[in-house]
Amino acid sequence: MSDKTSSKHSTLKRDDDRMIVEEIPMSSKERRKRGKKFTKLIASSVQVEDETKLRFEELTTKCSEKERERLSWSR
Repeated sequence: MSDKTSSKHSTLKRDDDRMIVEEIPMSSKERRKRGKKFTKLIASSVQVEDETKLRFEELTTKCSEKERERLSWSR
């Protein structure tokens, strides 16, 4: 990785138990690209959450009443 490429990335500093991000200028093309990747990440996380809820609902319909009570209590 060249110095030019590495200088485009944001750096993190630790200050009083907080993370401070130093913003480094980037091209609008790179900003759009990162925005698209972030949007895809959010969409995939929502999809995983929905699938997990569906599986959990399937599980709770297959189990006995006592098991359902235990599962709902653990939430």
